[in-house]
Amino acid sequence: MTVRITELLLDKYLSDSCSKEELKFVEEYLSSIEGKQHLDQYLDRAWENVLKERVDETVLEVCRKMFLEEVEREKHMDDRNGKR
Repeated sequence: MTVRITELLLDKYLSDSCSKEELKFVEEYLSSIEGKQHLDQYLDRAWENVLKERVDETVLEVCRKMFLEEVEREKHMDDRNGKR
C-alpha cells in the first residue's frame, strides 16, 4: 500500500495522532532527502502563518484589563473570606 504524505498527514504526525501504520510511513518518508525538504517547507509555511496572525493591540488591552479585574475580584473575595 502506498501512502501519499500530505499536509494533513504531516499535521497528524506533528500532533502525535497518526496510526501506527501512518507513523511508519511518515518516519520512513522523513528519513529521505525529499521528506526532509517537504517537512522544512511545511514548517516554514506554518511559521509564516503564525507570524501573520498578530493580535490586535486593542483586543489585547481589553483582555489584559479583564484579567486584572478578575485578579482584583479574587483578591477581594480572599480578603473577605479570611484567606489572606
